[in-house]
Amino acid sequence: MLIIALGGMFYGMKMLNADQGELVGYAIGAPDSNNECDLQVIVTTMMNFTDGPEETISPQSATPNWALWAERHFVVIDDATGQQIPFRKGGFQSKDISEMQFGSAEVILHAKLEAGKTYTMHYVRDDQMPEKYVKKLTGAAKEFRRETFEPDY
Repeated sequence: MLIIALGGMFYGMKMLNADQGELVGYAIGAPDSNNECDLQVIVTTMMNFTDGPEETISPQSATPNWALWAERHFVVIDDATGQQIPFRKGGFQSKDISEMQFGSAEVILHAKLEAGKTYTMHYVRDDQMPEKYVKKLTGAAKEFRRETFEPDY
């Protein structure tokens, strides 16, 4: 009985200490006239607080370089070509994500996905650490959700 109890306790501790993934909020807009879908990813206040952009858009500016930060933290790869899809900074508003849905956020980042293609999105919590989280995406309309990105390290 003692062996079973210790084994159960060890297993329970292992499960509690396991990486449960990371929640990332995103939406994908309907295809437009160019057959492209707008991927919109929320950068939460906590993401910015713990690992926000350190670089600015120029040495004379105090504006954070969100595009560079997104390139390092939200890596979206086209599965067919292996190319990384660039992000651009959006505002606090999106036609697919209402303020009531995302709550407290810094910005919404946007990337263009080709309709019907598949992509792999990695969320890299801190570009100095090996932890990254992964989710498969398809270029098709998807309403806003916070979804768990599974550990991939």
